[in-house]
Amino acid sequence: MRIIFKLLFILFISVSSSYSQNKIIDSLITLLKKNKSDTSKIINLNKLAWEYKNFGSYDSAIQAANTALHLAEKLNLKKEIASSYNNIRSVLYNRGNYPQALEYGLKALKISEDLKDKDGMTKSLGNIGMIYFNKGNYPKAMEYYLKSLRIAEEQGNKIAIVNNLGNIGLFYKEIGDYVKSLDFNLRTLKLAEELGNKSLQAKTLNNIGDVYLAQSDYSKSLEYYFKGLKMSEEIGVKRGIAIVLNNIGEVYLEEGSYPKALDYFLRALKLHEELGNKSLIAKCLGSIGSLYIKSGNFSKADEYLKKAVAIDENIGELNDLRQFDEMLSKIYDTTGLQAENRGQYEIAAKNLNLSMYYLKKATNLKDTLFSQENKKQLVRNEMNYEFDKKEAATKAIHDKQLAVADTENKKQKIIIWVIIVGLILIIMLSFFMFNRWRITKNQKNIIEDQKEKIIDSITYAQRIQQSILMDESEIQFFLPDSFIFYQPKDIVSGDFYWFSSPSPSLSKGEGAAPTQAMWQGDGAVVNSPPLGESEGASIIIAAIDCTGHGVPGAFMSMIGNTLLNQIVNEKKVTIPSEILRLLNIGVYKALHQEKNDALSRDGMDISLCCIDYKNKILQFAGAQNPLYVISDNELTVIKGNKQGIGGGGSISKIIDPNNITFTNHAIPIKKNMSIYLFSDGYMDQFGLPPKTSEVAQAYTESREKQRIKFGMQKFQEILLNDQHLNMQQQKELIVSAHNDWKGETQQLDDILVIGVRL
Repeated sequence: MRIIFKLLFILFISVSSSYSQNKIIDSLITLLKKNKSDTSKIINLNKLAWEYKNFGSYDSAIQAANTALHLAEKLNLKKEIASSYNNIRSVLYNRGNYPQALEYGLKALKISEDLKDKDGMTKSLGNIGMIYFNKGNYPKAMEYYLKSLRIAEEQGNKIAIVNNLGNIGLFYKEIGDYVKSLDFNLRTLKLAEELGNKSLQAKTLNNIGDVYLAQSDYSKSLEYYFKGLKMSEEIGVKRGIAIVLNNIGEVYLEEGSYPKALDYFLRALKLHEELGNKSLIAKCLGSIGSLYIKSGNFSKADEYLKKAVAIDENIGELNDLRQFDEMLSKIYDTTGLQAENRGQYEIAAKNLNLSMYYLKKATNLKDTLFSQENKKQLVRNEMNYEFDKKEAATKAIHDKQLAVADTENKKQKIIIWVIIVGLILIIMLSFFMFNRWRITKNQKNIIEDQKEKIIDSITYAQRIQQSILMDESEIQFFLPDSFIFYQPKDIVSGDFYWFSSPSPSLSKGEGAAPTQAMWQGDGAVVNSPPLGESEGASIIIAAIDCTGHGVPGAFMSMIGNTLLNQIVNEKKVTIPSEILRLLNIGVYKALHQEKNDALSRDGMDISLCCIDYKNKILQFAGAQNPLYVISDNELTVIKGNKQGIGGGGSISKIIDPNNITFTNHAIPIKKNMSIYLFSDGYMDQFGLPPKTSEVAQAYTESREKQRIKFGMQKFQEILLNDQHLNMQQQKELIVSAHNDWKGETQQLDDILVIGVRL
């Protein structure tokens, strides 16, 4: 006990005088001086550690937590040991020491699981999820968030529910799903307000500001940031104040108010350095580096970014590290080209080599963070969470049914004993019939439940598939006069469209700070004006028709989307014929179709265009699918190669997929030229032709016999006749013609039509 008393004495002497202005800390210290019970001392020491942590005094928090831990271990108070572990974990997390924070978090979780302490388990699971999130391990983070949320919902633990909803909102913001992120954050804010918890409100207001900043809605972002700042200042949470100061700086940086931005960044940096939070110090340094990039001071930018990189490499903060490496790569690329233009070839070569070094680092980190396996794991985690919720609800209903059935059985026994012997056989027969009916009913319920689960799973798959497709309005940001008519036959589709602008300039946001969303060509928000002729940008757009429709087609569409992202956005290939060649090889490899006994013979047809405004050239390559070009009221059909993408089978035994090439067509861009890319679903739709005198009798005799395909000719006539209209008006007429033709007939295939006026 002497050691414990010595620790308590050191603790009081070192910190009590410094925090007399904090009433909660003062009252806890007073209680500790009066406490005679060791158990009360441990509880109050852990409370004191938590308050010191919130106040920003991490050394004092660690002292209090360790003192509580020694006492709790001596008395073998497992729950208080876990509480001490959690306090130590919280300080380590705030300081950016993720490996040790994870170690203490797992220790606390193990004790809570052994004690079957649901509240403790909820807290530890959520905290471990936050550590994995900051380390960039998103599947692990989501796994722990959902486990924590599930237990919190079972227990009705509102604080834990709010924390987990907020963490999931942060996760969706980080992967670019801003609609989901905003939904989770607004739900979190409402619950925090109902609980009257100002700390959670301040944190959530800041998170909502982050989502609006990522979408470039600066006024909304500042509105929420300043609300969060005011609330953080009221409750005296230094860490929250520092975070929101840095975020306000990010908004001013995006608006071009560099002096204001630098002022907020430096204020945030000072607070984070006082608190010793390495991760957030690195974020501030990165933000300042980004500011100096935008203002053209590359030497200063290099200085701050390298400091940020050194910290993140030390603590394992992968996501921020990736973005800082990308910014350093762009600095050296720019300065290398500048040196080359000045004739300083040695400096130019050195800087360009450094640019490649940092780009390679960033690419490797991106592969680690956003690998296909990671994405699959995230989907599995969320689907498992939904499945478990439904399974729990089903079990509750089943248990209730069993209870009701048990009661009925008891009543039946009473009746059996009181009725005359002559009715025993009738009762037994009735019971037998009732039992058979109940089995049949249960079997029917099971089948219906399984059907519902399958439909729910496919519907969720639709959300996943839609998330990879860029919104039509976002494509119109780059191609204002354009449309997309996309109508799957089933819930999910084998048709999909793909869009990318692979050459955004540094001045359009490539030096953005970590909290800014960067468009990657897969549906994220772009913080730059529409690319046009004056900027010489190349835009790539494609219409893809995968084998089959529904779930099989959807799986192929995910493969196609991933391969196109790799070929265009990562490898920077922009020649259509080369893109198709690499896509063909990619499909063969992904589905192992080069083998003689390959299980898959699936593939896809595609029409793909590269719009090169700089050279006023439209390049096209097609696999099975053509391109329609309309200029001066003349329609030209540019056919694609007869070879499709993938497919395997006998062709792979005759021709090596690596030797298959595609034709590249180059067409000069003319003013008001229109192009159309499509799958075969629109033209192949069966329907009924307009009723005329020649077919009136046939209509009467058999409407079914008149069902014919819409066909290419009618489609071409619609396009030519409507050239005087803008693309949105053309879309309305194309959709209307399809609906009129189809009538009550079932849609036969997925439909995709893309129109662009250049």
